[in-house]
Amino acid sequence: MTARRVLVVEDEGLIAADISARLEAMGHTVVGTASTVAEAVEQAAGADIVLMDIRIDGPGDGIEAATIIRERYRLPVVFLTAHTDNSTLERAKRAGPYGYIVKPVASAALQTTIEIVLYKHQMERQLEESEAWLRAALGAAADAVVITDAQGQVRMMNPAAEALLGGKPGTVAEILSGDPVALAILEDAPVPVAARVGEAMAEGHAAPVKHGGKLIGAVLTLSEVSRQRREQTRLRQMERGEITARLAASVANEYTNLIATIRNQAEHLLRQFEDYPPVSQPLHEIQQAAAAADRVTRRLEGIAGGHPGHPEPLSLHGILRRMSRLIQSLAGERTKVILHAGAAHGKIFADAAHTEELLMRLVMHAVTAMPNGGELRIETADVKDRAGDQVSFAVSHTGEGADLDSLDIAITPYLSPEDERRLEAFFPRWQAPAPAAGEVATLLLVEPREGVRAQLHNFFEANGYNLLEAADDEQARTLAELQHVDLVIGATRPIEGVPLVEVAAPYTQRALLEQVRAALHPTPNPALTFSASAP
Repeated sequence: MTARRVLVVEDEGLIAADISARLEAMGHTVVGTASTVAEAVEQAAGADIVLMDIRIDGPGDGIEAATIIRERYRLPVVFLTAHTDNSTLERAKRAGPYGYIVKPVASAALQTTIEIVLYKHQMERQLEESEAWLRAALGAAADAVVITDAQGQVRMMNPAAEALLGGKPGTVAEILSGDPVALAILEDAPVPVAARVGEAMAEGHAAPVKHGGKLIGAVLTLSEVSRQRREQTRLRQMERGEITARLAASVANEYTNLIATIRNQAEHLLRQFEDYPPVSQPLHEIQQAAAAADRVTRRLEGIAGGHPGHPEPLSLHGILRRMSRLIQSLAGERTKVILHAGAAHGKIFADAAHTEELLMRLVMHAVTAMPNGGELRIETADVKDRAGDQVSFAVSHTGEGADLDSLDIAITPYLSPEDERRLEAFFPRWQAPAPAAGEVATLLLVEPREGVRAQLHNFFEANGYNLLEAADDEQARTLAELQHVDLVIGATRPIEGVPLVEVAAPYTQRALLEQVRAALHPTPNPALTFSASAP
């Protein structure tokens, strides 16, 4: 038997002395006796267990003292009472006692109660510690964890789950179609989960939870896998691209010699039959076809060698604007074309010719899949993952899915693994380098009046700036796509990725210059806005 420190709270002195003597005879230490609420609360800090009479001296009673001690010191309290009426017991229950001993107190009952109560208290403390560890682990977990009851009502979820699901739903069925929790409970076994949650893809498992053979709820775990799938798509594109390159190299190597033979023989025959049109004309056509085939072969060699072309900063949105009429024409009247520029700036670093060719290949594939019309959706989006900052270009359609057996091999790297009616390409985002000290800034002035443009051109160049001129917003957008611009002046519509100084008449050239300088070199003042009260 382990010796314990016991506080006795009893307003009758003889009874308190008798209980204390018995406790000490059992080997326990009595840290003190108290007869009021204040004395009990003060002395409880040094005890392991409190024996509390319900009726004590002072304004409060033992039930009030037990409530304070339990909340402040988390100690087990055993009530000593000669009152066993229902109303007293009901009040005592609210204080969370660990047991009751009815007066007069028997030594055997006293010892047994103390041992059982302290063991129960120890188990509760261990359970509380386990729950604290569990809460900390759930809170720190990167995966979303949702705990439900047997009816599918959400009882608890960790911060990762709240972030993924956008709050705390009432039931899992509200946010996941098919209700995987109900399925796991029905099958009495873990079930896999793969679902779209908002804009993200999530995967995980739902598993039933049992206690004593009885179902008490379920646990749902989810991981956001959108980035992982994008990375897998990119790796798949790279693998398919390598296969395409090897195939292109093989084809180019085989056809180069054949085309050279055809061209040489055609030239040899042409020299012999130059003056005989019935033969010379087909020979010229053979030469032209051989030349075209030679160009195709050179393109295949470029693919095989991974020829990068001439990468440069490009506006993906600008390319789409220029191609929009052509895309609509190719799609036809029965196809609805939707262009959605979801990327913030759409500036990429790529070869212009290769980029336009790729975009047209993807669009043509989608149009071909919809012979009877449908919906063609073209989107751009910002993507940030382990591959770095990227801009995605996606084409989706409502036609038939891809037939892999007859599919153009140049298209296969861009097929989405999630939807065969969606194609997606990724381009590295263009990050404009920070201007070097002393570097001359390039301004783009949008002004319909030619005379005003001439005056401001001379004024800004005299103040050390390069000035480009545009008569309207459309010209300004075209210039911004072709050349790097640090600041736009006077445009009615912003140009993506370029700061804008608005011009409101009347203005002065000097005031406009100050606004330009402030826009190019902003101060740390967050409330500063740039609008010119110009000449």
